[in-house]
Amino acid sequence: MIFCRTSRRILDYGKGLFRAGLSLGGRRPANVRHKTTFSLKSLSKNLELCTSPGSSADKPVILLFGWVAAKRGHLLKYSEHYSNRGYDSLVIPIQPKALLWPPVVKPIVDEIMTTFDHDAIKDRPLLVHAFSAGAYFFGETLVKLQTSEGATADRLRARFVGQILDSPVDFEGIPNGVSKALTKNPLGRTILKQGLKFHLSVFSEQTMKNYRRSSEVFLSNPLKLPSLFLYSIADPITNIPAIERVMKGWKDMGVQVYHKCWEKSTHCSHMYRYPEEYTKEIDNFVDHKLKRN
Repeated sequence: MIFCRTSRRILDYGKGLFRAGLSLGGRRPANVRHKTTFSLKSLSKNLELCTSPGSSADKPVILLFGWVAAKRGHLLKYSEHYSNRGYDSLVIPIQPKALLWPPVVKPIVDEIMTTFDHDAIKDRPLLVHAFSAGAYFFGETLVKLQTSEGATADRLRARFVGQILDSPVDFEGIPNGVSKALTKNPLGRTILKQGLKFHLSVFSEQTMKNYRRSSEVFLSNPLKLPSLFLYSIADPITNIPAIERVMKGWKDMGVQVYHKCWEKSTHCSHMYRYPEEYTKEIDNFVDHKLKRN
């Protein structure tokens, strides 16, 4: 893989900011405190399974598609919440390089697909909980699902029962969203935004083709999954009019769509700012709104 010098500088600058704790996504939901009840098992290079002692074969496994560069401890807080309610979860982290260079995503999607046949997950219902650009990763997974043929692929598609979309971002929001998330400095934002646009234009064949394909499949909701959207008017990254158009389109298709919009929480920080409301929304959705096969 060969990046031009400008693209490398963008990545290096972004990595430095990530190390400083300015990851593209939310704050640690520290107000939600429970005794840790799950066990952790690494299933592959990129994936971890969090197993709850109260889980059972009829309960969905939660697929946690993280926001870009989310810290492991942040995502495990969500796993902890689900574990305390008897749900296992698969933690799927998203690294900056995967967002800027979509071909990196393919082997990770292959890992995810292979994991669906793991003894602890095989034949169980699957529920997506995707944060920010994690929705893009799920879109890539949907592309793989939709291009797979045969009875096995049909059974796998039928296992998906719903999706929770926390601060979802489409590919068009990458330059603006990433630049706002990485720095508050106006000049730094401008440099990053223009640099990212340059990167995406130079490598359009390797990037935009993947983004558009993933976006088109995701927006078509081919599995007709009941959906819960969680977002905020204070989020500088999420495009609320775009979310509302998607929700309307899915409702017109006959899909069950629910949403909660807050006033003050920032990107992927709704659980941090509104822990009781957030957990109530996802618990109500998981317990009562999912597609029942």
